[in-house]
Amino acid sequence: MGVRVQSFIGSTDTGLYNILLNDPQDWNMHRFLENNHGFYLSHYHDDLYELAVKRQPDDPRPPFLIDPTADVFYTRDLWRAAPGREGFWMNAGRVDDFVKLSTLTKFNAIAIEQKIEANAIVAKCVIAGDSRKKPFILVEPSAEARPHHFTPATEVIDRVWPAIEAANEDLLAEARLTKELTVLAQPGRPIVRTAKGTVSRRTSLLMYEAAIEEAYAAAGHVNGPGNGHAR
Repeated sequence: MGVRVQSFIGSTDTGLYNILLNDPQDWNMHRFLENNHGFYLSHYHDDLYELAVKRQPDDPRPPFLIDPTADVFYTRDLWRAAPGREGFWMNAGRVDDFVKLSTLTKFNAIAIEQKIEANAIVAKCVIAGDSRKKPFILVEPSAEARPHHFTPATEVIDRVWPAIEAANEDLLAEARLTKELTVLAQPGRPIVRTAKGTVSRRTSLLMYEAAIEEAYAAAGHVNGPGNGHAR
């Protein structure tokens, strides 16, 4: 007897949302019916749409109880239309995966990080810089890049730079990473991982907030309106 695999989505904030799909090939897709409990797709960037929820009459869901004035709750989940399947959508990550610069340029930081980490010279990295003119990268170099604790930072950056430069090819000019805004994770203070093995982005960036601010100051990008803080 076979096992049917059926997608559904849900959260503490919005509850469950599920439309039964009849074809097994649609196991990784979803459909959103207009006005179904207020769920709808709001255009986010290029071909990406963010799932949002409109307040319904006497809506008991937490976002609308916490903020009685809110009419819409944005889930931060991104979706992309399934190729050749009108009305079908596939999950495309999270809004948190993107960096939005003060120039309004957006790019998928996770995709760039994965490309950089594919090179063994980089153990882990985090790219951020929301509301800044330029992004920064926090790099945890591999043992190959930093053979000794006292290896000069400039030498370590030169060793990891080919991996970063290769990823720059996927970025618009204003979003490209630079050596001056490259911050190295120090020995004994690695980029923080969660229990699942993923990067704890906020914790890692807070741990290196001072170094990140120093890099921006040295590069002439002082904090001010529209520049924001490490995210």
